[in-house]
Amino acid sequence: MISQAAGLHTTIKWEFGISELEWVKRASNNGIQLQPLSYYEHSGDEKYEHNGDEKRSWNAVVLRFGNTSMEEIVPSIELLARLFKS
Repeated sequence: MISQAAGLHTTIKWEFGISELEWVKRASNNGIQLQPLSYYEHSGDEKYEHNGDEKRSWNAVVLRFGNTSMEEIVPSIELLARLFKS
């Protein structure tokens, strides 16, 4: 078995303010990769609760901390908060 760097995924959901795509764009422009939840949605597959054709009333992104040191996490979260509010 070969060991590899692993990570943590967590989802942030909100209802008002910036769109998930705008936050992803702002983060990317600052060197942080977020994944919009819409990336994971499936269109036209009845086994999924949300089929992608319906408009959600909320936004969400997935944070992926892969091979990230603790020293990098706090400043990155602080930057994400500023980007969300700006």
